[in-house]
Amino acid sequence: SRARRVDCPHANKRVPASECVLELFKAEKHGMLLGTVDKELISTARAIGGVPIVTISSGSLILETPSRQSRSLALEIERNKRKKSSSPPPKSAAEDSLKPR
Repeated sequence: SRARRVDCPHANKRVPASECVLELFKAEKHGMLLGTVDKELISTARAIGGVPIVTISSGSLILETPSRQSRSLALEIERNKRKKSSSPPPKSAAEDSLKPR
């Protein structure tokens, strides 16, 4: 997939970069990851859930293990998918014609 540009939601209002980034993650939720060494920003992003975090350690990129919030969010999404798929499929006209009248 292609990278896409996401505009700052704060328009002409000045806010710290970390606040802007967090607002983007809260609004978008999909298709973005956070790459930073800012410990406070990492901690706050973990609490949001669903935010993949990449850090740098000894010159290597490290993809963090999903936070507890992220795992909870993933479980909730999977449960919702199962609920939708577990509903019985609509009956076909052929099935209706086989019923005794």
